[in-house]
Formats: sequence, structure tokens, C-alpha cells
Amino acid sequence: MVKLSTLSIFFLLGSAISYGQNIYVCNGLRENGIPIDSKSEFHFENFSACNLIAYRGSSDGNLMLSISEKQDDNTYSPTEAYSLTKDNSSGYYITDVTWFRDGKYLLSVYSNQQLLASDSVLIDVNEDDAIENSFLYSEDTSYPSSNYSDPSSTFYFMDSKVEFCSQFDDAGLPISKNEFNTGETVNVFVTNGPKKFKHNFLIIYIYKKKGKNYDKLVFKETYSVDPEAESYTFSHSFASNGNYLVSVVTGDNIWVNDGYLTIKK
Repeated sequence: MVKLSTLSIFFLLGSAISYGQNIYVCNGLRENGIPIDSKSEFHFENFSACNLIAYRGSSDGNLMLSISEKQDDNTYSPTEAYSLTKDNSSGYYITDVTWFRDGKYLLSVYSNQQLLASDSVLIDVNEDDAIENSFLYSEDTSYPSSNYSDPSSTFYFMDSKVEFCSQFDDAGLPISKNEFNTGETVNVFVTNGPKKFKHNFLIIYIYKKKGKNYDKLVFKETYSVDPEAESYTFSHSFASNGNYLVSVVTGDNIWVNDGYLTIKK
């Protein structure tokens, strides 16, 4: 399988996104094409472990798998990107993925700038916390870490956050929360500190959850930002209650990060 060292994530308005039903994390494929031991949680005894990721769906171009790791503040940071290769006997698009540490991971499949499917998996490996994870922090240019300093890569925004608040502390930092009342002004705080944005524009997409999916676009706006700044804040008022996803990309369609919030009556 071919691993991609760079990844630019795009959002296409009006696209239909499938959450989970077409992505399989498994231990291989049977001769009849059925995934082996496909599930959403894996426990391994080794210091690292491997799964097969299989996606079933139509594609008009090259497919790409993005893997993001859940952080302590419930945001996801991208860690790896793979190209998916079609297995002609089963019809699945597949790649091998090696896990190096415990965590919850978000799997997203893209084709020609369009998000096709997304799902999550919980991984438990018998890791030794005293051993540094050389995969994520390697200086080898074949690894994603080589793009952490490149503003044209989504990995440049590994430490970014999208936070929500009603007020700020004395240092100007948000007093974060994720629940607000209908009509209440919500401050959306986007930060890439300690790195500067190095981009002139941020595009904000707000999706409302409909059923199980965040696929109802209710807001889109492009904001001019100081490329030498580390953070940017804008305000938004939600007219109706519900669960919302706020997604931030640069003016060049490079994914920065997402944030989730709930609006109550």
C-alpha cells in the first residue's frame, strides 16, 4: 500500500456523506469478499498492530483515507493519510494500517475533494509509555511529521483547536463550553498556536445534525485573517436548537479542524 505524506482535506457543499456503514476495520477479507472480524474496537497484545481498512462504495477517482486521533479536549487531530487500492476480487478499496498507541481514531474516505464516508474505531495496544512513538515524531521525510512546518499541508494544523465560549478570561483565552441557548451569541475561537496561520482567509462551514449525520449546511462565510496571527475569533447566533458541527478550512481548502456544540431552547 502507498502512504501519502501530505493531505489536503476539502469540503464540497451539498455532498452526501455516509457515516460508518461503508467503512470496515477488519483482519482481512474472506474469499467471498466478507470482512473478517469487522468491528469498532480492537485489543492487541503487541506494541503495535495492523488492521485492514476496507471501503465499499462508488468512486470517480483516486480514494484517500485520512486518520485523525481524538485528543483530550474531544477534538481530532490528523495523524496519517493513505491511498486506497481497489481489490478487484471483492470490490473493496483497501489499505493496511498499523496502530502504534491506544486511542480513538476517526476514519474518513475522500474522493476528488469530496468526503464520502466517516467512522471511528477504538484501539487498545499493549504499548510501553516509556517508549517514544517514533512513528509520529520521526524526522524521516517519508512520514507525515515532515509536513508539520508546511502551511500547505493539513498536518501544519495538528495543534489547532475550534472552541466555543460566551466570555474570555483576563488573558484573552476562551472560557470554553459546548452548550448555548437559542439566540445566544456564540464566540467561535480558532487557534493554531503556537504556529501562525500563514493563510489570508479562513472559511467557516456550519452543519446542523439531521438524523445521524451532520449534512445540513446552514452557514458558510469567508473571513479575512492576519497570516501572522495564531488565533481568530468570530461571533455567530444560532436561531434554532440542535447539534451543530463547525468546520474550518483555509482559503486554499486545507482542513484546519472541527468543533461540535449544542444549542438548547
